[in-house]
Amino acid sequence: MQSNDKVAASWKQMETQSIEIMRTSIVAQPSSNYNGGPISITVQNDGQTNLSDFAEWDVIVQYESGGVSYLTYSESSSPGNNGWTVLGIYSSGETPAIFDPGVLDSGEQMILSVKLNPELSSGQSCRITISTPNGVKSQIQVNR
Repeated sequence: MQSNDKVAASWKQMETQSIEIMRTSIVAQPSSNYNGGPISITVQNDGQTNLSDFAEWDVIVQYESGGVSYLTYSESSSPGNNGWTVLGIYSSGETPAIFDPGVLDSGEQMILSVKLNPELSSGQSCRITISTPNGVKSQIQVNR
C-alpha cells in the first residue's frame, strides 16, 4: 500500500509541475543596438504564471567560438564579470510595477543587465539563453 501511495504522490507532483510549465512563457529581446558594456535584455512574461526567485534562474552564454559561460546572479544593480542582475520590473513601457514588487507578473516586463568578460568584440556575436526555475527558456542572439 505504501508503494502505491508513493507512486500516486509522485504522479500528482509530476502533473502539478507539468501544468506549471504549460502555463509559463517568457520572451526575451536584446537591446536593438549593442556597442559594448553591459547587455540590456527585456524579458516579457507571456504566460499565466507569476515568476520570481531570480537567483534560481539560469543565464547561459554561448560564444561563436564554442565557449560557454554560466552567468551568476547578483542582487546588485551592477553585476560583476560574467554576471547578471534584474534592473527593474515594469507593468508597461517605463512604468514600474507596483503590485507584487520583485515578482514578474503575467504581462509584465523585466530588464536584465548582463556583463560579459571578455566583452564581445566588433563583429562577434553570442547566444544567450534565459531559463526559469521550471525549465522554460528563451534564447536571443546578441551581435556587436
